[in-house]
Amino acid sequence: MKQTFRLIWQLYPTYLFITLLALGAVSGYTAHFLKGYFFERTLADLTSQGRIAEVLVAPHLAPLNASAIDRLCKRIGQSVPARITVILPDGTVIGDSHEDPETMDTHIDRPEVMTAVKDDIGSSRRFSRTLDKRMMYVAFPMKKEGKVHAVLRMSIALTDVDEELESIQGSIAVGGVLIAIIAS
Repeated sequence: MKQTFRLIWQLYPTYLFITLLALGAVSGYTAHFLKGYFFERTLADLTSQGRIAEVLVAPHLAPLNASAIDRLCKRIGQSVPARITVILPDGTVIGDSHEDPETMDTHIDRPEVMTAVKDDIGSSRRFSRTLDKRMMYVAFPMKKEGKVHAVLRMSIALTDVDEELESIQGSIAVGGVLIAIIAS
C-alpha cells in the first residue's frame, strides 16, 4: 500500500503539469482566435456601414457641398454606433458625425487616410489622441471619373470589443480552473 501511495505522488505532479499546460495552450489559442474574429467582424461591420454612407455622401461631392456633407454625417451618426468623417485628399475634414469639421486638424497623416488617398481601402487600429481611446478605422476612397475626390472614414471605439473579449477570457479561465480541479 505504501508503494502505491508513493507511485501516485510521483505521477501526480507530472500529470497535473501536463494537464495545466494543455489547458493553458488551448485557452491561449482560443483567446487569440476570438480576438481576431471580433476584430474581423468589427472591420466587416464598419465596411458595410461605410459603403452605405458612401452612397449617401457621393451626390454632394460634385459640386462640393461641404455643409450638406457635414449635416448628412451628423444625421447618419445618430443611427449608427460608428463615427463617420469625410476628408478631402489634402486632409481637410469637411464632415464629421461628432465634431465641427472647422475645428478639426488635418487628417492627411492618418495611415488609413493616406492609403485611401492612394485609391485603396485603408484600415488601422490605433490609439486616438483626440478621443483618448483605442479605435478601429476604415477609410474608403470616393472616386469620380477615376480620381479620388474625398475619403470617407468610419471609426469605432474598441472598448466594447475589449470588454467582450475580457468577459469571454474570464469565462475561459473559470472553465479551465474547473477542468483542472476535476482532472486533478
